[in-house]
Amino acid sequence: YASFKAIESSQKEDDVQWLTYWTVYGFLNIVEFFTDIILFWVPFYHVFKTVILLYLFMPQFAGAQVLYKKVFRPYLVSSEKNIDAQFAKVKAQAANVVESAIKNVHSE
Repeated sequence: YASFKAIESSQKEDDVQWLTYWTVYGFLNIVEFFTDIILFWVPFYHVFKTVILLYLFMPQFAGAQVLYKKVFRPYLVSSEKNIDAQFAKVKAQAANVVESAIKNVHSE
């Protein structure tokens, strides 16, 4: 709901806050997906995760902005060209797969 309110407001600052939050949250979810088997065994992991999410979420702390500026942004800026090239490559491969699938459907 806070994201909706940010989108609907005329202020840009809250848009940046929530876009940054969702970017950081999404990245952390990807990391958690691949490390869940290990994190499952960490005592109080869910309590720790809740505290981290509150830190990221609450505007008083601006945790998502801090993490983005200190960790994510430097990495993404330095790797932007490589990431864009890889996305273009994957996009082209996906287009080829879809095109092949369509041809196979029409030929049957």
